[in-house]
Amino acid sequence: MVICEWCEAPMVLSIANKQAMGVRYLYYRCNTPSCPAMRGGKRQHIRAKIVIEAARAWLREHPLRLDVAHNHYVEEMHRIGESRRRETANTLRSLEQKKDHAQKRLQEIKKRIEELDDSSLASLYKEDVKKEKATVREADEALRPNSTAPSEKSIRTFT
Repeated sequence: MVICEWCEAPMVLSIANKQAMGVRYLYYRCNTPSCPAMRGGKRQHIRAKIVIEAARAWLREHPLRLDVAHNHYVEEMHRIGESRRRETANTLRSLEQKKDHAQKRLQEIKKRIEELDDSSLASLYKEDVKKEKATVREADEALRPNSTAPSEKSIRTFT
């Protein structure tokens, strides 16, 4: 793809026929009506041969090295995999801590309920018990290997 130097729009490949000489030339031209390179209503153009020679010269100085590109890709994938593994490990630790905290709170609430003599006061703690049980359930669900949350094992398999 060739881009216009002035308006940065893609240029169009065209053919110029020189019938008297029996020759055809390929060239790129800008078809953007608002292009600042328009001179007297005439579109700016460049011969395709010049563009191709410039590309060849650049490639001679900067050869495409597939082995270098592949090695760079592999290194990037390892870096990304390691980063995701660390993120997953941190998430798993956080979920474990959340679950442990909720279980401790649940035990504390149950202990308080047992210590109470008044059943009407014990009923006030029922919502707290439900809330902590729900938190434990959610953490268990997220930590389950078949859940949508990635496990340490699934991340190791991926990388």
